[in-house]
Amino acid sequence: MLSRKLQPIIKRHLPSLKAYLPAQSSTTAGIRAASSRPHAAAFSSTTLPRTMISDKQPAAQGTTTTTTTPVFKTSGGREARGYAKEQRLLAHVVATARKNDPAHVLQVIDEFALAGNWLMNVGDEKGAIVESLIATHRPSVMVELGAYVGYSAVCFARHIPAGGKYISFDVNPTTTQVARGIVEHAGLSDRVTFILGSFDTHYTALADAGVDHIDMLFVDHWKDLYKRDVDLVVRKNLLRDGSVVVADNTINPGTPEYLAWIRAHPKFTSRTILSHLEYSDEVDALEVSVYKA
Repeated sequence: MLSRKLQPIIKRHLPSLKAYLPAQSSTTAGIRAASSRPHAAAFSSTTLPRTMISDKQPAAQGTTTTTTTPVFKTSGGREARGYAKEQRLLAHVVATARKNDPAHVLQVIDEFALAGNWLMNVGDEKGAIVESLIATHRPSVMVELGAYVGYSAVCFARHIPAGGKYISFDVNPTTTQVARGIVEHAGLSDRVTFILGSFDTHYTALADAGVDHIDMLFVDHWKDLYKRDVDLVVRKNLLRDGSVVVADNTINPGTPEYLAWIRAHPKFTSRTILSHLEYSDEVDALEVSVYKA
């Protein structure tokens, strides 16, 4: 049954949703209620549209000023401009989140985002859905495309077993530095490897890291690159029987080219899990595709 929160939203967006849902699916397929994390429930009705969020907003109330904000440098030594919000986030996490406590780090990030500092990470609700997929499929090697501030790396890597690997690709040096700092504060640096560069030109770094296959691939970078990069993973034989590809934001902002391709691919069986855009009441979805070798 649809949650009360989702019913009016699905009804309002149904015409546009039909373009993204598989023909064999109904709008009730794969629906999950709000995140089971205790801190998520308190903010379940908060809506933070993208257009209302600004890097110029003040830090969340209660942020301590005793910690010096990290200084970010470009490769040429100049201080990085922009991404002030993400830099404030790292300072806030270091100052307020318990060290080596991934769950508390995630809680602090969620509260920061919900206090008027919208972040484009997977968020608590969809994050919990992916965590349930990890519990089901038990990947030892997980790769993500799109590190952003490290939220997904903390959320997912904590479930990777000892000896496993979590490898994150991103092209942005500033936000990747934020992600490194947040992952380090969460105590997960020993299992998370960040690779700076576009996946299509840096995928060979997987072999350098001792990875010859991917058990689960989380795709959350530039939406128009989903098809290109997942197709590359397939062509390079990096998936094995039962490997799972999870793609975020397939409705909001949307990935129509990728959805058409992955659903028609003879090697994948796909399903849609409806949810919400991170920290919002806007409809979004994850596309979960299982590979058959």
